[in-house]
Parts: sequence; C-alpha cells; structure tokens
Amino acid sequence: MTKTGCELDVAAYNVRISCFQGRDPEKVKELIDDMSSLGLKPDTISYNYLMTSYFKRGMLDEAKKVFKESVRLNKIPDFNTLKYLAEGLVMKKMTKDAKWLIRTVKKTFPPNFLNAWTKLEKELGLSSCSDGNAEA
Repeated sequence: MTKTGCELDVAAYNVRISCFQGRDPEKVKELIDDMSSLGLKPDTISYNYLMTSYFKRGMLDEAKKVFKESVRLNKIPDFNTLKYLAEGLVMKKMTKDAKWLIRTVKKTFPPNFLNAWTKLEKELGLSSCSDGNAEA
C-alpha cells in the first residue's frame, strides 16, 4: 500500500491482522510489532485479535500475557474475549489468575458495565458472598 502512496494506519493493520486471526498467532504478533515499529499504537481491536488467536490455539499463558500488557497500555479487550480467557483459566485450575482478571476489569469499567462480569464471576464460582463490589 505504501508503494501506491497510501499510508498504513492502525485500521489498515487491523484488517491485515484479521486475515490471520484465529489461525496464526505468531503472524498476528509480527504485524502488531510492525505496527509499533512504525510508530503506530495497536488498539483494543489489535489486542482482541491476538488474544483470540492464542485462545484458538490453546495458548492461555500467552493470552494472559497479552491481557496484562493491554491493561498496562489501557487497551482493555472486549467482554467476550476476556470471558473466554476467564473460562479457560478456570478450566485449567488457574482460579487466582481468573479472579485477578475479573478484579482488574471491574476496576476499569464503570458500575453500569459490570453486570455481565458479576454474572460470569458467579457462574465460574469465583465470587464469595462477602465480596460484593468491594476490593481487597
């Protein structure tokens, strides 16, 4: 595209990434790194694609690292992406990590967005009766 005079932006990279999303997490990661090297900042969509690619390959540890990095950069993935991560962590008996994920998301979003997270937390058996919305 740059040869024809078109500038690549984050949206254009996300379209390229979407072609590999779910199939090749290393290619998705490579495109995100390319984006960063050009001074473009990957957005929430970029991180969603990378995490989804890791999920579909059963690479939960890598998906967890991406989530931590996205929190650091204030690029929190959407509910459905993080729901799969929380469910996968619980299935792999990584409840401490799943609780951390839900606690972090609850801190990030306003209360009116938390109903789905509270419901998921209960479904996964990660909440206690005394928890409420309080944070330790």
